[in-house]
Amino acid sequence: SGVAGGGGAVGGAGAGAGRDHRTPTPAPGSASTGARGPEWSEWEEQCGKEEAARVALLVERQGRTAEERQLMRMDSAREGAPVAGKGVNDIKRLVWDDGACGYFKPYDALNTRVAESYGHDGRLQPTHEAAASQFAQALGPKYAALVPPVALVKYEGQWGSISYGVPGGPMGVKMNVMHMAEHHSDQASDLAFFDCLIGQVDRHRGNVLMDRRGLSAIDNGFAFTDGVGGVNASMFVAARSQHPQARATTREEKAILARFLDSEDGLGLRGTIEEGRFHEVRRRARLMQSKGRILSLSNLYER
Repeated sequence: SGVAGGGGAVGGAGAGAGRDHRTPTPAPGSASTGARGPEWSEWEEQCGKEEAARVALLVERQGRTAEERQLMRMDSAREGAPVAGKGVNDIKRLVWDDGACGYFKPYDALNTRVAESYGHDGRLQPTHEAAASQFAQALGPKYAALVPPVALVKYEGQWGSISYGVPGGPMGVKMNVMHMAEHHSDQASDLAFFDCLIGQVDRHRGNVLMDRRGLSAIDNGFAFTDGVGGVNASMFVAARSQHPQARATTREEKAILARFLDSEDGLGLRGTIEEGRFHEVRRRARLMQSKGRILSLSNLYER
């Protein structure tokens, strides 16, 4: 789905290139909205009644990194140059005076027809962007480094997700793919594990950015598949699952799966996505654990 959430065809270079989401600055506190403040009715209206509770939980937890706090400063954000090749949804590029930028995807301007083909209700994508970012942080630093920070914010009356603008270009050119294989094989392997676990069905070459420092997995709105739909299976999962030497889960990945399955709330994931989708993540984790390998989309329903 193009660039939704990151930089896609425009790359993330330029504004924000000096900031590195791979070195988050943890900080206590959050952007709690309280039990049922004025935002709640806005969430119900723009996101749907069921989604409002999930939005509230994500908003309460966000603001733990310097980049997330930057994204939450909507009072000083302004609209930047139009996003070229922005894909299926209405994306706005917002900028700050210090050079940071973010990509804003509002709830009420989503292409619901395309979303349905991916097995997603049209109002889930911004929530999934934020849930994937927070889940990556919960899994550990190497996964937090892969997924740019995301916050749920209100801009000009609209609620939506805003993804931190990161440097890099899309992997649509052959040279980038060759460069990745040579220099970023560890990150590519980590991304295969992450995409397999979250059920990412939209990880084509335009939805991962690359620069000399590594990979950035943008556009996670169509993650957390419930087994319905699925258009662009993750190219990273496909590649790793086909290699006998590479597809086996590592000791570290086995430990992460165990930690996730031993956690009652799935390391905080439960409650941030639909319950059925959460149980699908659990099911995939158990399957990856029992099989001891990364599974392609077609193998995710084995017994």
